[in-house]
Amino acid sequence: NFITATSLSDAELTEAEFAAEAGCPQVTAAVIACLRRIGTSAMVSATDADQVNLPVYGTPVLPVSPARAIASGHWNKVPVIIGGVFSEGKLFITTESNMSDAQYTSYIESQYDSSQAAAVLTAYPVEKYGVPFYALAAVLTDSEYACNSYSSASQFARQVPVWQEEFDRSEERRVGKECRSR
Repeated sequence: NFITATSLSDAELTEAEFAAEAGCPQVTAAVIACLRRIGTSAMVSATDADQVNLPVYGTPVLPVSPARAIASGHWNKVPVIIGGVFSEGKLFITTESNMSDAQYTSYIESQYDSSQAAAVLTAYPVEKYGVPFYALAAVLTDSEYACNSYSSASQFARQVPVWQEEFDRSEERRVGKECRSR
């Protein structure tokens, strides 16, 4: 489900782990002062260790998880715009830019059972994308983002008007390209 959130108790545990990873004590009053003092590199390193950017439910503002609220119809119903970024998966595999064909195949086989891996390799052949990096980016974009976005849009659409969008900044698709050349 695209609408991921964490419970208050899990968020508090992650907060303590994040603070410790950043080099700050796990005492609430001291953590805030410490986090204000430490450098950006310590914060970035701590973020690599703990995911701290999810909505938190179990609070007065968000009493239940977003997925549960939407499924049950208990949310403020407003029109929704939902979407993502073309080739969003590239962001999460930048270290794989020189991946070989064999490494791509091995990665897919390690992530899926044998029948699923064969289907993924058939649907996302390296030849279609030019290099393994772009094939893997397409697999990750579709499996982790595009399909979840579509599923969430379908859930919302049962209750409110929904518009889907995809941000794409690739040169051949850039809007207004012709206008800049005048």
